[in-house]
Amino acid sequence: MKKLVTLILVFVMLAALTAAAAADEGSSKLVTLNWISARRAFLQNDLEGNFYEIPDFGMDIWIPNILTPMEEIDSDCYYVFTDKNNVVTIKVHRISVEGKTALSEIEKVVTDAGAISDGVFWINGYNALIYEVQATDTLATVIPFDDGDVIEFAFTPISNQDVYTLTSIVMSTIQPHKLGVEDVALMIDADLNSNWGPNRKVQYTDNEEGKNITVYLWDEGVTTETIDTDNWETIRQGKINIYNTYVDVLNEFNMGNDVVLSLLYISPEEEQSFLTISGGQIEYDFANKE
Repeated sequence: MKKLVTLILVFVMLAALTAAAAADEGSSKLVTLNWISARRAFLQNDLEGNFYEIPDFGMDIWIPNILTPMEEIDSDCYYVFTDKNNVVTIKVHRISVEGKTALSEIEKVVTDAGAISDGVFWINGYNALIYEVQATDTLATVIPFDDGDVIEFAFTPISNQDVYTLTSIVMSTIQPHKLGVEDVALMIDADLNSNWGPNRKVQYTDNEEGKNITVYLWDEGVTTETIDTDNWETIRQGKINIYNTYVDVLNEFNMGNDVVLSLLYISPEEEQSFLTISGGQIEYDFANKE
C-alpha cells in the first residue's frame, strides 16, 4: 500500500470527492468522477491493474493489481477483491432496497438504516449514490437500473486514508462495458471541467457522416494580445500533450481508428484561434502559421 501514499497528493481532487463539473450542459451540476482523471493518476504512479466485467449489468470496474479476486463468493456477489493481508476489501454485488429504484428513494432507505449520504455523483455516464456506513467502516457506491436491479460497490476500510484514496480512484473507473462515442466524449468533458475549470466544451458526432469528438480548450484572459509568445512552444506542447492523452484513451478503447479527435485552443470568447489539432496533425498554429 506504500504506493498509495503519493496518490493522496496527486489525486486529492478525487480523494476528497470534490471534483465539481457538469456531466453535460443540461445536468444538475453533479459532482463527477471519471475514468480519464483516474487513469492519469494510475500512470503517474505506475499503478497497474485490470478491468473486470460485471456482465448482468453491462459494466466494468478497474481493480489495481495490489488487490486480487477471492474465489469463494455468494450468489448475489460478482467479485470480492482483497489485498494479501485481507485488510482492503472491495465487494461488487446486488443489493435489495425495498423495491426502490430512484436514487432519492434509495438514499432515504440507506440513511434511515444509519448510513451517511455523500450525495449523487456522475460516474462515466451513471448517476450513482455514494454513502458511508460508519458501523462497518465502508464507503458504498450504488447504481440502480430501470428493471429494479441495484448494484453496490462496497469499499472498506475507509478509516485508513490510503484506502480511502484508492476507493475514490477505483470508484471513478466504473463504466459501461461497451462504450460509444458519446460515452467517451462525456468522460473527456468531465476530465476537462475537473482540471481546467467550468464550462469547457466538448462536442461529438456519431452518424453516417462520421464519428468525431472535438475538444475546445482555453485559458482565462488569454487572447492574441495577451498570450505569452515568448513561451509559446511550451504552451503549445502542453496542449499537444492533452490531445495525446485523449488519443491514448481512444486507442485504449479500440476507437482510435474510428473516431477523429480534434482539439481547438481558442480564446475564452471563441473568437480567436491559437492551435488546431485534428486527426493527429497540427492544422493551424498561430505563431508558426502551420
